[in-house]
Amino acid sequence: MRGMPRVMLAALTAIEVITMKLDKATLNGIKKALYKLPNDMSLQDWLDAASGIHPVMSAALSAFYCGHDGSITEPLDDKHMICMMWHERENGRKVVEAAYIS
Repeated sequence: MRGMPRVMLAALTAIEVITMKLDKATLNGIKKALYKLPNDMSLQDWLDAASGIHPVMSAALSAFYCGHDGSITEPLDDKHMICMMWHERENGRKVVEAAYIS
Protein backbone atom coordinates (compact mmCIF):
# COMPACT_ATOMS: atom_id res chain seq x y z
CA MET A 1 0.00 0.00 0.00
CA ARG A 2 2.79 2.40 0.80
CA GLY A 3 3.98 4.23 -2.25
CA MET A 4 0.83 3.39 -4.19
CA PRO A 5 -0.52 6.60 -5.75
CA ARG A 6 -3.78 7.76 -4.18
CA VAL A 7 -5.41 7.90 -7.64
CA MET A 8 -4.79 4.17 -8.01
CA LEU A 9 -6.29 3.47 -4.57
CA ALA A 10 -9.45 5.37 -5.45
CA ALA A 11 -10.09 3.06 -8.41
CA LEU A 12 -9.66 -0.27 -6.60
CA THR A 13 -11.85 -3.15 -7.66
CA ALA A 14 -13.31 -5.60 -5.16
CA ILE A 15 -10.78 -8.28 -6.20
CA GLU A 16 -7.88 -5.86 -5.69
CA VAL A 17 -9.16 -4.95 -2.22
CA ILE A 18 -9.50 -8.59 -1.18
CA THR A 19 -5.97 -9.48 -2.30
CA MET A 20 -4.12 -6.44 -0.95
CA LYS A 21 -2.44 -6.28 2.44
CA LEU A 22 -2.77 -3.25 4.68
CA ASP A 23 0.31 -2.44 6.70
CA LYS A 24 -0.17 -2.20 10.47
CA ALA A 25 0.19 1.60 10.60
CA THR A 26 -2.46 2.08 7.88
CA LEU A 27 -4.85 -0.37 9.54
CA ASN A 28 -4.40 1.28 12.94
CA GLY A 29 -5.02 4.70 11.36
CA ILE A 30 -8.25 3.44 9.79
CA LYS A 31 -9.38 1.93 13.12
CA LYS A 32 -8.63 5.15 15.03
CA ALA A 33 -10.48 7.30 12.49
CA LEU A 34 -13.46 4.92 12.54
CA TYR A 35 -13.53 5.02 16.34
CA LYS A 36 -13.56 8.84 16.30
CA LEU A 37 -16.74 9.06 14.20
CA PRO A 38 -19.55 10.42 16.38
CA ASN A 39 -22.22 8.11 17.73
CA ASP A 40 -25.77 8.49 16.45
CA MET A 41 -24.77 9.74 12.97
CA SER A 42 -27.29 9.28 10.21
CA LEU A 43 -26.46 6.38 7.91
CA GLN A 44 -25.62 8.65 4.97
CA ASP A 45 -23.44 10.96 7.07
CA TRP A 46 -21.63 7.96 8.52
CA LEU A 47 -21.06 6.44 5.06
CA ASP A 48 -19.70 9.75 3.74
CA ALA A 49 -17.38 10.19 6.71
CA ALA A 50 -16.18 6.57 6.79
CA SER A 51 -15.58 6.50 3.03
CA GLY A 52 -13.34 9.55 3.39
CA ILE A 53 -11.06 7.84 5.93
CA HIS A 54 -9.10 5.86 3.32
CA PRO A 55 -9.72 4.75 -0.29
CA VAL A 56 -9.97 1.11 0.78
CA MET A 57 -12.89 2.08 3.05
CA SER A 58 -14.58 3.85 0.16
CA ALA A 59 -14.28 0.71 -1.97
CA ALA A 60 -15.62 -1.51 0.82
CA LEU A 61 -18.59 0.75 1.60
CA SER A 62 -19.79 1.36 -1.96
CA ALA A 63 -23.15 -0.42 -1.84
CA PHE A 64 -26.85 0.23 -1.44
CA TYR A 65 -28.23 0.48 2.09
CA CYS A 66 -31.95 -0.06 2.42
CA GLY A 67 -34.43 -1.65 4.79
CA HIS A 68 -35.34 -0.98 8.40
CA ASP A 69 -32.34 -2.87 9.74
CA GLY A 70 -29.22 -4.09 8.06
CA SER A 71 -25.61 -4.98 8.30
CA ILE A 72 -22.59 -5.35 6.06
CA THR A 73 -19.36 -7.24 6.30
CA GLU A 74 -16.97 -6.21 3.54
CA PRO A 75 -13.26 -6.94 3.03
CA LEU A 76 -10.66 -4.24 3.53
CA ASP A 77 -7.75 -6.50 2.61
CA ASP A 78 -6.91 -10.20 2.70
CA LYS A 79 -7.22 -10.42 6.52
CA HIS A 80 -9.52 -7.60 7.71
CA MET A 81 -13.18 -6.71 7.25
CA ILE A 82 -15.36 -3.71 8.05
CA CYS A 83 -18.53 -4.69 9.89
CA MET A 84 -21.37 -2.20 10.31
CA MET A 85 -24.99 -2.41 11.47
CA TRP A 86 -27.73 0.19 11.04
CA HIS A 87 -31.31 0.58 12.22
CA GLU A 88 -34.19 2.77 11.06
CA ARG A 89 -35.86 4.57 13.95
CA GLU A 90 -39.58 5.27 14.25
CA ASN A 91 -39.01 8.79 12.90
CA GLY A 92 -37.53 7.27 9.70
CA ARG A 93 -33.94 8.27 10.42
CA LYS A 94 -31.41 5.51 9.75
CA VAL A 95 -28.54 5.49 12.22
CA VAL A 96 -25.38 3.43 12.54
CA GLU A 97 -25.66 1.21 15.60
CA ALA A 98 -22.14 -0.24 15.54
CA ALA A 99 -19.08 -0.38 13.30
CA TYR A 100 -15.77 -2.14 13.75
CA ILE A 101 -12.88 -3.74 11.89
CA SER A 102 -12.28 -7.43 12.45
